[in-house]
Amino acid sequence: MQWRNSKDSLPTVLIHWLVVFVVIGLFALGLWITELSYYDRWYRDTSFTHKSVGLLLFILIVIRLMWMIFNSKPHTIGKNWKHITAKIVHGLLYALLFAMMISGYLISTADEREISVFGWFDVSAYLFKKCG
Repeated sequence: MQWRNSKDSLPTVLIHWLVVFVVIGLFALGLWITELSYYDRWYRDTSFTHKSVGLLLFILIVIRLMWMIFNSKPHTIGKNWKHITAKIVHGLLYALLFAMMISGYLISTADEREISVFGWFDVSAYLFKKCG
């Protein structure tokens, strides 16, 4: 494997599969959280983990997008309509991921409390608040 962007570059492959596993894990964790009652002892811990991993996923996806923007794209082989369809689907997947992450952020900060990411740093509740 190589570090430059190609279909099998190490950073591209690692980030891709890390995002896949994290999204699937967060989906499963989110489904489990909906089954818990508010007074369940696991409710707060799993919600904290879900929010923390979700914010780290946001950072990872931004890094992935920056990697894609600043590195050359590998040459593709095949019909033009397949490339166009793949780009549309890829764009829609990113749009859905960002929509889920932003809505999760907005729901989590609706009470104006910041979100702690594993105690490492806090994300302000006022990122999308109007100025003035």
